[in-house]
Amino acid sequence: MLYDSERPMKKIYTTLRQVVKATAFFGMVATTLPVQAQEVTYNTEGWYGTAALSKIIDTESSGMQANLGSGVIRPGEIDYNGNFAGALAVGHENSFCRKNNTPIYLRTEGEYLMGSADRKSATVDQYHTVLDDSVDFRALFANALLGIEDTQHTRWWLGGGIGYGWIDRPAITGCSSTCSFAAATTDGFAWQLKAVVERTISKNAALFAEARYVALPGESNGTSQCYDDINVATLGIGFRSYF
Repeated sequence: MLYDSERPMKKIYTTLRQVVKATAFFGMVATTLPVQAQEVTYNTEGWYGTAALSKIIDTESSGMQANLGSGVIRPGEIDYNGNFAGALAVGHENSFCRKNNTPIYLRTEGEYLMGSADRKSATVDQYHTVLDDSVDFRALFANALLGIEDTQHTRWWLGGGIGYGWIDRPAITGCSSTCSFAAATTDGFAWQLKAVVERTISKNAALFAEARYVALPGESNGTSQCYDDINVATLGIGFRSYF
């Protein structure tokens, strides 16, 4: 039997496991892509830019709360559908040598992420209402990614980032006669984990598949309503170019 405090951790663990499995699948696909017959020498240092489009495969939240006063707290839950997210990044790749002259590759980048998650329904106590709207989010991240494996044409990366995020939530009405949730924009600290596998197509360009897990901020002020954090898991494809 799981206690309430254990359920969010179990959901996070399940989602991360799904992301890892999906990354491995994308990696196998990437290693089978055709490349030019001649050997491709790819960049290991310099500035680059990326653009990516992702499908949201999972959206989770621990819900919402309304403080009605006199110590009365009314909890609620929101059920989400997936949607899409996009990201743009500019970064720099560096290479370092270990004592045995084995190179270490490190990328540092700034990234802008934006997307939306569709809301299906909201439940407060015994009251239930169907929703047909979207929660929009955006975030700025400072990322670091470490190269964990290189072959002739394929490169694997693992890392994450910290930054600042915003979520725009439409109003919720119809849950009950005494409880409704006004539209709200929440902002605060955000973080993410990323796994990337890329296939070089020329010295200065590569196609990549990525999986990410993003934690976005909930309500942090002292209003009578409170939205908890939203976590999204995505799978996507993108293009990287050095300049």
